[in-house]
This record gives sequence, C-alpha cells and structure tokens, in this order.
Amino acid sequence: MKNLFVLVLVAATLFSCSSVEQHRAAIEEVSTMWSELTPKVEEMVQNCTQLNTNWESMAAFVTPVSKDMDETVAAEVEVVNMEYKENAKSVRAMMDEMTAYVASMKEKGAVVQTMVDGLAAGQIEGDVVAMTADAKTMMEEATMKMEEWTSKMNEYSAVATQMAEKMMPVEEATETGEM
Repeated sequence: MKNLFVLVLVAATLFSCSSVEQHRAAIEEVSTMWSELTPKVEEMVQNCTQLNTNWESMAAFVTPVSKDMDETVAAEVEVVNMEYKENAKSVRAMMDEMTAYVASMKEKGAVVQTMVDGLAAGQIEGDVVAMTADAKTMMEEATMKMEEWTSKMNEYSAVATQMAEKMMPVEEATETGEM
C-alpha cells in the first residue's frame, strides 16, 4: 500500500510538472512581451502627466473678462477662455482614462508574474491558456490605446502652443499689434 501511495504521488508530481512545462513557451512569451510593453506605457503616462501639468499651468494666463473691455475683445477673450477650458478638460479626461487603464494593466501584470513564479515553482493554479490569452489581449489593446493617446497628445501639444499665443494678455496683444 505504501508503494502504491508513493507511485501515485510520483505520477501526480510528474503530471503536474509536465502540465506546467507545456505552457512554458506561452508564459515566457507573455512575460517578455509584458516586460517590453510596461516601460513604454509608463513613459506614456509620464508624458501625459507632463502635458496635463502644462495645461493646468496655462490657467494662470486665462484673462478674466471685465466691463472695461471692448465688447469685441471681451467676446474674443470668452471664446479663448472657453477653448482653453474645453481642451484642459479633455486632456484631464485622457489622463484619467490612462490612469484607470494602467491600474487594470497592473492587475494583469500581477497575473503574469504569478504565472512566471508558478512556472519557476513547477505549479500554476488556474487556466493558464485563458490567463495568457487575457494578457495578450490586454497588451494588444494597450498598444492600440497608446497609438490613440500618442495622437491625442500630439494634437493637444500643438493646441497648447496655439492657446499660449492666444492667451497673451490683451494689453500685450494690443501693444504688439501697434508696433
């Protein structure tokens, strides 16, 4: 009876190891891809954070509309102020979207790390095929989102430059126009 128990234990150990080994290539591929993508995402977040900071700092240049202003100038100032607020709100929304997405990526990154650790330990719990597929799907989605975010960030950067010129104080704009 003892020999049968030992034989069953050895067979179960071999089966579980071979089960883990059959997923080695997929887990290593996902781990490598994840390791390459993560710094790119982190850099994207840093760039977006800087862009958001730049937009927030432009708030200091918002010209309040006053009763002393010519109606035409006041209308122009209101349009510029509204344009600034809408763009700043859009940049902030993109930043919030990115932050939420990165949080979900970190959760998936923990799953990838669990698979890597399980591979090293010779035992992985859960559906490895589904976990690797989910991680690959998230990486594909992240790549598409990064392309979208890069495009938007380039657009908002260009708009920020234009807004900075428009937000020049009215007196300076008038003085410059007279020269």
